[in-house]
Amino acid sequence: MPAAKRAILDAHAVAKEINDSVYGALCHAIGHAGATVHVETHALGLPFYELTSLVLKFGKDEYQKQVHEKIICYCECLIYWQENIEKLDLEWAGFLMDDSRPNKEKMLRKKT
Repeated sequence: MPAAKRAILDAHAVAKEINDSVYGALCHAIGHAGATVHVETHALGLPFYELTSLVLKFGKDEYQKQVHEKIICYCECLIYWQENIEKLDLEWAGFLMDDSRPNKEKMLRKKT
């Protein structure tokens, strides 16, 4: 975890230092994806920041097609993993596979 935490913090630091909003958003996306290894709620940062980078790259009048295609890609990946996760011999972080744990996003939504 210490090496992962350092890489995660480095990705966020680059995002703040880089003079390019598109690549800055992508660095934040990478940082959030990596941070999922310790808190599952960070998983949402990947699509939020990646989609933000597309809007910034293509502009408010041209982003729709790219964002739509990326969302389809996310959905296809989720379906693939849902259907194939048992077929692969991968080592997962235990909490990611533990359905008995409370979902933090769901709990936060209930509070608001």
